[in-house]
Amino acid sequence: MKLFILLSFLGLNSFADVHLPQGFHFCVSTAAHQIEGGNFNTDWWEWEQVPGHIKNGDTSRIATDSWNHVDEDIANMKMLGVDTYRFSIEWAKIEPKPRQFDEIMLNRYIQLIQKLKANGIEPLVTLYHFTLPLWVSHQGGWEWDGIKDAYGEYVTHVVRRIGNSVKIWITLNEPMTIVAAAYMSNIFPPGKNDLHSFAPVMANMVRTHALGYHIIHGLLDSETFKPQVGIAHILRVFDPKYRLSPLDHYLAKKMDEISNWAIPNALETGFLNLNVKFLVHANYEIP
Repeated sequence: MKLFILLSFLGLNSFADVHLPQGFHFCVSTAAHQIEGGNFNTDWWEWEQVPGHIKNGDTSRIATDSWNHVDEDIANMKMLGVDTYRFSIEWAKIEPKPRQFDEIMLNRYIQLIQKLKANGIEPLVTLYHFTLPLWVSHQGGWEWDGIKDAYGEYVTHVVRRIGNSVKIWITLNEPMTIVAAAYMSNIFPPGKNDLHSFAPVMANMVRTHALGYHIIHGLLDSETFKPQVGIAHILRVFDPKYRLSPLDHYLAKKMDEISNWAIPNALETGFLNLNVKFLVHANYEIP
């Protein structure tokens, strides 16, 4: 209701009447686990079953039931004037067991892509958005040395099937959110809450992105088609709590270096450098 009141106040019928700068894309975004429902084969569904993990004991059983509202959702996007839709493909639904791919599920995403394009909306695909298949999680998740290759097999299968129907790809959504919420606290699964675990997790995530990047370009690059591949990276501002505290200034500086810039720098240089006195000093080469 507030949306329509705002539009009415501005003298507009919809956001389609708003004239945006040339080259600006009006995008909305979702994550599969948050909207699809029926996602029972992930680390997040397992996490939700433990009392105390989720407020009121709520679960994502049906979420917003988006599987059954695709046409309605696309119509709403068109009404808003959206020209790009970022959504995620759920790894656990595509590969519920190692190397066993569910083509029926993958076809649903392919049909979504086709409908979006038929309605003039550019699909922007995220290949990992916070959820892991249980079989990956039970082997250690982002601490598992085999996660990069497992992800590579999943990405190879998906990209071969989708082809150049999608130009913009996100390999990983907000890797530093996973590091902070899942390995330095107990907000996300696996809830490690271990300050010493984040360095190898970050290295695995950057290496996994690098593999996904090369796979997508290797499969889709041609003289007439060049996909765009990146991560969704979150930036935060870190200020010292006490302005006169040298320790607070040091920690704010280090948090900025690691949380905001370590991964982008690694993607540019091929080296992930992590250095916090008395906590971690590690350097990883990213192939």
